[in-house]
Amino acid sequence: MIISTPVLNNKQQEAFLQCWNAVYPLNLKFDDLGMMQSYFDGLQQLQFFLLVDGSIPAIAFSFRFIRDEELWLAMLMPPSMQGKGYGSILLEELTENVEAISAWVIDHDLDVKADGTPYKSPLQFYLKHGFEVVKGVRLERDTISAAKLVWNK
Repeated sequence: MIISTPVLNNKQQEAFLQCWNAVYPLNLKFDDLGMMQSYFDGLQQLQFFLLVDGSIPAIAFSFRFIRDEELWLAMLMPPSMQGKGYGSILLEELTENVEAISAWVIDHDLDVKADGTPYKSPLQFYLKHGFEVVKGVRLERDTISAAKLVWNK
């Protein structure tokens, strides 16, 4: 089941923070809930999509938002849930009733996660679901190097 909500309750915030710090590269880590909230404060029309199921030990998170007058998405899929179709379910929900949506996607395997394991790029997942790389547009910061992807209906 997918729950859609504009805000996370305290328990969901804690689970989101834990998931974010476990699945994304170490250099994108949020030190605490305040740091995470500061990130969200910069986003407009924020909407969370949580995949919940009593038989699944973890919750997968995704969210979409407006930044610079463009619709964007992000997804956090715990390793225990990867490869089981849950990401596809969330992506279908995120793209429902929209004409286009963008995402920054790390397109290399050079980063490591907080536990020291390599961060595996999700680029192929997005390409498989109809996203296209925007040639020549990258996000290059000290903390992240990512390609811009766009999905169009």
